[in-house]
Amino acid sequence: MPGHDPHPEALENLGQHELSLEHREAGADAGSGAGREGEDRWVRIDSVPEVLDADLASVSANEWLVRNVPFVRGDIEFGAVAASAMEAAALGTSPGAALFLVQRATWNPRGLITAVRLTYAPGYRMHATL
Repeated sequence: MPGHDPHPEALENLGQHELSLEHREAGADAGSGAGREGEDRWVRIDSVPEVLDADLASVSANEWLVRNVPFVRGDIEFGAVAASAMEAAALGTSPGAALFLVQRATWNPRGLITAVRLTYAPGYRMHATL
């Protein structure tokens, strides 16, 4: 969706950085074919100019960034959000349904690398081992 701005919460979290490249994915659940995760990602070209040469058709932006761009700091935020009509359609749920929300940003010495807003369909569970 060229020209689409980062989600308002992502902008707030990132301090209004100008972001230049967008990559959007919706993962499918192998069992049902319905979406399980929606991803809105923005990569700041000033901080990662080599992304312009990346083949994002064969590897996800996240995978490419992890393999190629070390970061020095980041932050992550967890929450819930009501599904928009677009998110509901992509995730196989109803508008207004509660979605699990993860927002993450990473930086390198050049500045902001990427901001990502991940939404997960109702029933999604995240597990972490400490």
